[in-house]
Amino acid sequence: MLLVTVPGGRSPPVVCGLNTGQHMFLDSSSLCNILSFNIDSGITRTRSWTIKVTQYECGNPAIETNDDCLQYYTGTSGSFSSFNYDTTVSNAAMTTANTHLANQNYNICFRQERGFCSICFSPATNPGSSFSISASAAAGAAQSGADSVCSGAPGAKADYIEVMNLAPAATVSTVLNGINRVCGNFFNANGQTTSTTLCSAHVPFRWGVHFDDGEAVAASAGVLDTAENADGGGMIGFNMNWFLKAC
Repeated sequence: MLLVTVPGGRSPPVVCGLNTGQHMFLDSSSLCNILSFNIDSGITRTRSWTIKVTQYECGNPAIETNDDCLQYYTGTSGSFSSFNYDTTVSNAAMTTANTHLANQNYNICFRQERGFCSICFSPATNPGSSFSISASAAAGAAQSGADSVCSGAPGAKADYIEVMNLAPAATVSTVLNGINRVCGNFFNANGQTTSTTLCSAHVPFRWGVHFDDGEAVAASAGVLDTAENADGGGMIGFNMNWFLKAC
């Protein structure tokens, strides 16, 4: 495990597993940020890490983030994923290769570039959706969940993503009360069986990650409304594409 301290501020979530290409923005002060590795010596496994540290002066216009943004992206398009997500695996291997981490509460932020008024998200792999973060919205079939279905309370649908006023790309500029939470096995409105592209004109552009401290495990496969690790593969995490839309 990797633990990072932020003296006088909020520390980022503890991360582990495969995190190639991931980054964190942390506040710094006169005290040191300490990186600690907790290695289980009882398990025989190859471990390696290479960490690049860059310091930015206060007020640097290239980095307009703050302590609400653990990750920060610029430009007009790109991709991002949850910690411990192997982006190289095939669709068939996703449910066994990827497991999202627990106790993850942070924001991923995107700079609003000049001339762009909304941001869109879609799974990087679809079909075989690379978005599945909780139990299905219904028993017996993998489905998406949205808003009140993503309860946030302890249980199978406690994990969710928060993006304010999500809507289909064609209607996003007129949506005032769109989807605010997404969970389940697909990135879509509630009760859908495929993922889609959803956009938001709410600023700042922000993808909020809310994963609780445990995973609801079923006694048998197929009970998708009470278990995250059943047929829907609700513990995969997310690997998303994003792009900005011009005004």
